[in-house]
Amino acid sequence: MCRKKPQSTQAVQTENSRITVFGQPSKDTISHKPERIFEKLMLQQDFHTAVIGKVKNCSKDTGNWLTLEADSADLLVVVKDNAFVLPTNLEGKHVLVHGNASVGYGKNGELIAKINALGVQLVKLRE
Repeated sequence: MCRKKPQSTQAVQTENSRITVFGQPSKDTISHKPERIFEKLMLQQDFHTAVIGKVKNCSKDTGNWLTLEADSADLLVVVKDNAFVLPTNLEGKHVLVHGNASVGYGKNGELIAKINALGVQLVKLRE
């Protein structure tokens, strides 16, 4: 079985911040907070979006998932098809996730909101 080679990261330097990019972020979406994704999933089962939020948890071994803090429940973000690898030290950092939002099932069979990530941007603001 052939596996895709994980894509490399890129760093983009702007005047006020340093942006690290994993995967392939899209340029044609408006970013939302995680809470808004839950609202939209009540009306649409699957849609393309960009979500900005603070990382609550992330994978410590595979680098293929993270959760974003939200008011009522955490939003699960999974790297689609393991196309790229995320750092394992993202807790507390802000990211912009590009991907497809959908409803999935958690470990215990409960319905959860998730994003299949096509790209993730880590933004570190200068102090």
